[in-house]
Amino acid sequence: MRFRIILSLLSLDERIEAAGEEEQEAIRLSDIANDHISLWRRRAEKKVKELESELDSLKADSKNLEKEEADAPKEIGESRRQHLHYVEDELEENKLG
Repeated sequence: MRFRIILSLLSLDERIEAAGEEEQEAIRLSDIANDHISLWRRRAEKKVKELESELDSLKADSKNLEKEEADAPKEIGESRRQHLHYVEDELEENKLG
């Protein structure tokens, strides 16, 4: 146990020199595995940031759509009133003209 703790404090080259042949291979493989883990962790963190950004964008879009949906009946009512006034004006012009 004490030997392993001391080995972990040494550099990779120092650990390899201090270890036997089988342990040397295990140290190399462990170091490669740690590099892969670090690489995949960085990739995962980058992907999480991208997804969080996309989620924020979707939330903003959703808020905008909710606002548009809430405003839609007012806009439809106003559009209908304008159309009704137009039709009334046309009918009045037809009666007069």
